[in-house]
Amino acid sequence: MNFFCAIFLLCCFLIFSTNCVLSHDRRQRVIPDPIYNALVEIVDGVSLPPVKERTTAQKSTLVRYWRFKGEFTTTEENGVKVLHYKHRRLLLRESEISGVVAQEFDKSKRSGAAKIASALKDNFGGLKKRVQAALNNDKLHYKRNAMFCNKATLKPIRASDVQIKHQVDLMDVVTEEL
Repeated sequence: MNFFCAIFLLCCFLIFSTNCVLSHDRRQRVIPDPIYNALVEIVDGVSLPPVKERTTAQKSTLVRYWRFKGEFTTTEENGVKVLHYKHRRLLLRESEISGVVAQEFDKSKRSGAAKIASALKDNFGGLKKRVQAALNNDKLHYKRNAMFCNKATLKPIRASDVQIKHQVDLMDVVTEEL
């Protein structure tokens, strides 16, 4: 009886784990500009240089294109070729990060970095750490984003002897009548 239960559990585990692996849809990360440009050229059918003359970006792009087997497409938006993965714009260039973050910053009514990253994670992967850096580097949005760095420094009172220096806090000590 225990043997059959063990085999049944093993079969269930194998079926469940293979279904999870097959249905897992990995989101694409932010792509460096040379790899993005090479991927656009490959998808458009532009021939690459001979193998010995290819850069490392072009080689890694070919591997990426081969792994995803034609799931990339391109469209033209505002005169710029935009790369799509499974007919959705999930691929983002490194140079586009600040623009997307600024757009989401204005759309979310000047929210913080965590809220912006949470809003962008459905469409773009790998932006969590880069959102704060983009906000800090963009001076227009940096001024709007509150940075609490102007706290008063603590100055302890140091006296050479007892009852030499005193500090008085002003308080309202009006008594209330009962």
